[in-house]
Amino acid sequence: MTSAANDNFKPAATPNLRDLDDAELARQALTNDPAVWRELVRRFEPVIRKQLGRTLAAQPALLCSDSVDEALGDYWIALLNNDRDWLRRFDATKGFLLATWLGVLAWDVGNKHLRKLRRHRSGKPIDDLDLDLEPWNQRGARFVAFVRSIQPDLPKKLDRFVWR
Repeated sequence: MTSAANDNFKPAATPNLRDLDDAELARQALTNDPAVWRELVRRFEPVIRKQLGRTLAAQPALLCSDSVDEALGDYWIALLNNDRDWLRRFDATKGFLLATWLGVLAWDVGNKHLRKLRRHRSGKPIDDLDLDLEPWNQRGARFVAFVRSIQPDLPKKLDRFVWR
């Protein structure tokens, strides 16, 4: 190739990812482009982290210093599950903001993380139940006993309001 041909060749201009609106960013995040994922994480991780923190704050006795980071890891895995199904279902034409859409998933992941922590704290992880090895007549009873051993969330008492 001659130098004149090299002078005429110009690579296609790549769009600045920071200029993309949320709907286009969600659409492009369905690909495996690392630059798009870096932009998605840069733009929405603070919102996701805040929502996870709010959700996990409902059970502070179960938390440790890295609980939000653990839940954030679970979040990114949930976002990628089923060929990025959660992103595929995002529809900006219905008036949803991508931050709100991702925040709903963060709320769900946070609650699942709390359930996992409660199971772990009870000392009987549900994964240890191998129902195929249980005698037929005790399968349901053992599962029900296990479920009853998990402490339910207690409702918050509001001191400021008095219900009559």
